[in-house]
Amino acid sequence: MNANLTEYLQQSTGYTEPTVTSVIESFCKFIQVSLRNGEEVRINKFGVFSFKDLPDREGRNPRTGEKIDVEATRRPTFKFSKSFSVEPDPATLPIIEAIKHNSPPIPPIPTELLTQSNRNWFMNIGDQPVEIPESELISKGLTKTTPLWSEETGWKRASEIAELGYLFQKVA
Repeated sequence: MNANLTEYLQQSTGYTEPTVTSVIESFCKFIQVSLRNGEEVRINKFGVFSFKDLPDREGRNPRTGEKIDVEATRRPTFKFSKSFSVEPDPATLPIIEAIKHNSPPIPPIPTELLTQSNRNWFMNIGDQPVEIPESELISKGLTKTTPLWSEETGWKRASEIAELGYLFQKVA
């Protein structure tokens, strides 16, 4: 499994690693089963998984050079949709343009602006308030109606805490 894909999906959805891994494995199994059954799998704005049936043919043993019969096989294929784009991220375009024109690039965004809060919140789990880091709230079952407590806010529903709004945009 691609570690970058797993990590990206964890961060963008808030799901745990075992959940993400399970979903990816299920997706792959679904593609395999569909292709074995002779069905294409079409994913809008991404592409089409299909197959190509190769007939019986004559081949050669690469070691000995002798002629052999190769049985018919089914090979999986994938074709990207025309709307799938790999154009550069608009955020990187100023850097790319600066490189093209030999001008100094725009400096990177400071990491303290990119990192999320390490603040802890209290959430009721099993009728007991439990201290949870903000980065783990989604994995602990946070919803918009979940009551949370901090010294700054007191008890409020998660949707009423403006600084947590980004958590619900990831999941939506």
